Amino acid sequence: MSFIVSRNFLFSLADTDNDFGPGFVVVAKSESGDESFEPTTLSRDNTPRAARQYAVQQVHIGKKKGIQGHHNSCYMDSLFYSLFLFSDALDSICKIDLCKNVDIRNSSAFEMQNNLLTLIVNPLRGENCFMPAGNVMRLRKQLETFLPGVLKEEKDAEELLAVLFSKNFVGGDGHPPLLHLRNVMLEEDQDLFVYQVFVEPENEEAYAKMQKSIPCVRNILAQSFVLQGQFFRQNPTCFLIQLPRFGKEKVFPGIFLPTEIDISNISLSSPQKCSICSVAAAKLRCKSCSLSRSERVMGARKNFSIFQYCEQCFDVIHKSKKNHVKDEIPTGEQSLNGFKYILDSVICIKTSHYVSFARTKLNSPEAFPRMKC
Repeated sequence: MSFIVSRNFLFSLADTDNDFGPGFVVVAKSESGDESFEPTTLSRDNTPRAARQYAVQQVHIGKKKGIQGHHNSCYMDSLFYSLFLFSDALDSICKIDLCKNVDIRNSSAFEMQNNLLTLIVNPLRGENCFMPAGNVMRLRKQLETFLPGVLKEEKDAEELLAVLFSKNFVGGDGHPPLLHLRNVMLEEDQDLFVYQVFVEPENEEAYAKMQKSIPCVRNILAQSFVLQGQFFRQNPTCFLIQLPRFGKEKVFPGIFLPTEIDISNISLSSPQKCSICSVAAAKLRCKSCSLSRSERVMGARKNFSIFQYCEQCFDVIHKSKKNHVKDEIPTGEQSLNGFKYILDSVICIKTSHYVSFARTKLNSPEAFPRMKC
């Protein structure tokens, strides 16, 4: 098991034809005073190079590997490393053809997008797997207009993500949302880029127990969907998750990260069966039944069950539970994407320093590092 205190992580759609072993690689940084601070020459290639396909080679190890840090750039370096080195799930951010309007090609959005591709993504995926700090600094100077203080201050990774997805960066109307949800409590559709996980302990005793537990991300994700009355109305191609926190205070001392999660129990594209008879289609999801058992599944090896019922079973179970809160399960449509997602990368904080972990293809499970940040 690997326990990592994490804040943001990326799941991408599982490829059933591949069998990837688990593993994480920390960002490699050169000395900020290295002579290679100057930016590399702009490439004429306007298409992203292929991602590394999770194969760790000698090119990733040693000095002048990874991204060179400079002036509180760790949050940005970690984000770029996580999003682009081994994964192509979000290459659409830096694909020039996203700018369909000819006028945009003379805009700052086009220039920033091109710099992200030619100065950061492609050098990172190149033969040397090294990107000097000057490359990031050139992009930071352009981002200063939309994210004041980005040149010298440390920002949150989610602030940078918001700019990367905005129309200021990709042009047009901005990047299409990655997540499409249905909130049955508010009776509205929600389109998001990053999913914020929420937890709500029942009382102070439950909160104290929560602060000592190490839950599985699969469990707190399901709890959050139940708590907020949400379902996926479409299965995403990639899934960015932000873990809960109260200001600078961590909610959990650590989080167990499985290498794969299944979203079939929170997706409308998956036929939901009754938790009691297991035959009839589920029409109602009981929030009270599900959340009343939530503190029992805070351990990494336990599973959180979502209690959903057909109308007949719901009436039988709730004869003496008239105060239970229920949500109707809407009818869903078939999704082009599957339900299983593999863990691509993790961004976390060690004291005030951002660190990135990226999934790699390794032959031995012993290579999966056991570490706490």
